[in-house]
Amino acid sequence: MKDAVEKKVHYIIEACDNLKKEAAYHILNEEGFLKDSKAILSYNENDFKIQIISSKHPTKEEFDDPFKLLNGKLKLKKNERNVVANVEDIKSLTQTLSDPFITTYFTRSVVVDEEELKNKLQHTALIEIDEMPNFSAFPVKAVKIGSITHYRYFNILINGVTYDCYCHENKDLNKTYLFIESMAEVVIEEFKECADVILNCIAVFNGDWYRDDLFIYSRKIDEEEWKGYKSFQFHFVGKSIIAKYKICDSLRCSQYLEHIGQNKNSKKLCAGMDFEIFSTIAAKIYKNSKIKRIIELLIEGSSAKNLVLRASVYSVAIETLTNIVYNENEQALKPIDDEKLAQKVSQKLLEVIDEYSTFMTDEAINILTKKINNINKPVNVDRLTKSFSILGIKLNDHDENTLRTRNKFLHGSTPFKNFEIDKEKENEFILLTTKLRLLICMLLLKYLGYKGHIYNFYGHSKSIEAKSLIEHFVRFI
Repeated sequence: MKDAVEKKVHYIIEACDNLKKEAAYHILNEEGFLKDSKAILSYNENDFKIQIISSKHPTKEEFDDPFKLLNGKLKLKKNERNVVANVEDIKSLTQTLSDPFITTYFTRSVVVDEEELKNKLQHTALIEIDEMPNFSAFPVKAVKIGSITHYRYFNILINGVTYDCYCHENKDLNKTYLFIESMAEVVIEEFKECADVILNCIAVFNGDWYRDDLFIYSRKIDEEEWKGYKSFQFHFVGKSIIAKYKICDSLRCSQYLEHIGQNKNSKKLCAGMDFEIFSTIAAKIYKNSKIKRIIELLIEGSSAKNLVLRASVYSVAIETLTNIVYNENEQALKPIDDEKLAQKVSQKLLEVIDEYSTFMTDEAINILTKKINNINKPVNVDRLTKSFSILGIKLNDHDENTLRTRNKFLHGSTPFKNFEIDKEKENEFILLTTKLRLLICMLLLKYLGYKGHIYNFYGHSKSIEAKSLIEHFVRFI
């Protein structure tokens, strides 16, 4: 295919495999029993094991606190490469009293040639995944890797830099990889932040949160691939959550509209995002810890098997999100538009409280005064529904009824008593959590700047159960 972008990934995979191989290193730390010791570095799933073999036995103080000798870093060397494990990334250790003395550190992060990361470099992140993902919600293009061409490739602009994201299935190794690559030289902290933004975008639209073992290959952008990397690193960033909850699905959207005879504009209505909208969404997630937390809650809620926990997590997510929308649109959500009128009403009410204060306790006066001072703020349930309307999202009766249940879940309760032993109630509970997730996705995506279709898993599931159309399988925001 002539317009396919060609990517070379074999040298990145090779560097990853080489780092994973068990190998002997010299220890550069000069303190105590570490001096002149040897180390064996080997990969375990989600961490690296650093086994230090020393002919010297530690002092009692060194044995009791084996981290103190490291002075923040365990430093190794092999040939011309230096490897560093930071103390804060070491999750555990074991020690033996044998001869030679062996201390084994387990670390969730190692960095090869860390000094090189002081410079701006081109970085490529690699994550091993279980299967090739569906990227149809994104502005995909053709990519050629080796002799294989496919459409699991997109690019995105974040903070003025373009990033490429693509997949590769290596059938010889029986492995599948996800790559995120900066198309300009940036500092490593910026790259990690932007790679995290892209992974959050994939999580929102595909329901799959890729984490686990993250390898980053860093090099000068104008150097030939065969010259190798300037720096290479490994980080375990948490367990992946693969929920397969694809909220935007162009094919399903088109098929449904065709099924109900509304396929006239299906190509336009069901299209995936363009580059500009996708980049706008990424810009809102960039360095926004609250939005990232909402995405994390959304994905973690999807993976929760306990229905009460799932609904509670979703309720926290939607409460947090509506507070963000409210804070940015506070004036539009006030019951009394005229601020001067609102102050007059508040003042009159305070005068009434003052008039009857001799008949009330101090506690009662304080409670009523606080309520009056907040009289021009909507109550929580109104915040929820008005947050949708302020962003132009229409809610049906079942949507609003579902939102009203969130307060029960926030307090650890549920509207479904004894659902554990009642299959019908359990099914209704599952459907309610499905609707909660749909509402979070609608509000979140609209807030982030998305315009388009949302696949209605609730409508799909409920209609199958009822054997009639309860809600359309596709909604538009």
